[in-house]
Amino acid sequence: VVGTRVGPYFLPAFSGVAQSTNEMRWVSSLDREDGLIRLVPGLGRRETGRTGEGHPVWVAPGRPDLKVNDTVEATVRYAPRQVDVINLETRARETLDIQELLKRPGLDIPFLDQILSHHQEGRLDPVPSSASIDCDQNDYVVTFDGLIAGSPFILKMRNLLKTLERDLGMPMEIEFASNGNRLYLLQCRPQTYIRDNRPSPIPRDIPKDRLLFSTHRYVNNGRISDITHVVYIDPESYAGMDDRSQRESLIQAVGKLNALLPKRQFILMGPGKWGGLKDKSCSITV
Repeated sequence: VVGTRVGPYFLPAFSGVAQSTNEMRWVSSLDREDGLIRLVPGLGRRETGRTGEGHPVWVAPGRPDLKVNDTVEATVRYAPRQVDVINLETRARETLDIQELLKRPGLDIPFLDQILSHHQEGRLDPVPSSASIDCDQNDYVVTFDGLIAGSPFILKMRNLLKTLERDLGMPMEIEFASNGNRLYLLQCRPQTYIRDNRPSPIPRDIPKDRLLFSTHRYVNNGRISDITHVVYIDPESYAGMDDRSQRESLIQAVGKLNALLPKRQFILMGPGKWGGLKDKSCSITV
């Protein structure tokens, strides 16, 4: 297990997942070959998704200058706020608030100057050293700016991904962790990706009354063929239903359509989340 003992806890300085190809490009200037790294402090349980307590920090090793969050406000809002550790006294995994962890006396957490930034007066400043951190303050944010810009970590990850992809003959996904001094490769597996990366032709002059949804960011690559039906629940009309019986009737109607329509050949779109693990339709959250 990769990590360092910090008081009664054991945790890596940081961990995460890296991919050879970037299927979640947030700006048009990012290329697929720039790759993707998702970083979290501590154990890597929180890198796989977005929780109510912050998101993983994303960085493209081919373009580390292109940040997902382009404002200080967004960076602070979506920064990781909790860390998973192993409590050596209770022999159990625990989730701790990062700010509270910093305040606990006698905890020598490694690599903090590479992980944290100081949030003050609407800006994020680098932390000169771990010793300079005032643990009584609540204005430190997990940005990994020091790791990304001030260490060889990004170059190492990019070279590692390129080497694995070249020698194994396919894009790769890896899991990694660091104890602050060394970077450890924990797992390596083929990355799921779309071989044909050419965009499908989309009409440009679609009347507004025929447009269901549109977006310019955060759409990953994917392709589903042979779609025969689209079931669309208008979000505004749904929100205007004050009568609970009306919503229940709508849910029942959707359930009947879900059973009648060809499996794996229709798209179900509506407000919130529709369907579940047993549902064979393609559901989209609006």
